[in-house]
Amino acid sequence: MEKGDYLDTNSNPDVILGARIPSLIGTNSKTKVNSQGYVIPYAAGVTRLFVSPKNYLSAIPTNDISLYAAEGVELKQNPGW
Repeated sequence: MEKGDYLDTNSNPDVILGARIPSLIGTNSKTKVNSQGYVIPYAAGVTRLFVSPKNYLSAIPTNDISLYAAEGVELKQNPGW
């Protein structure tokens, strides 16, 4: 199991729960809590799926690639960009 798999809400539904505030159970507070008092930070039905294998890398700015090339260093763009 990869670390990102822990963020998959289908396998780990408790991963999206927030702090536990039992005093809000059964109140009409704007802060929604489940039956155990854990804050529910996302709207009902929101899920997060971790796709494996996948590289979660940002793009390297093309200007940076050009700057390295001017110095004789080959800098390649990250996969998928």
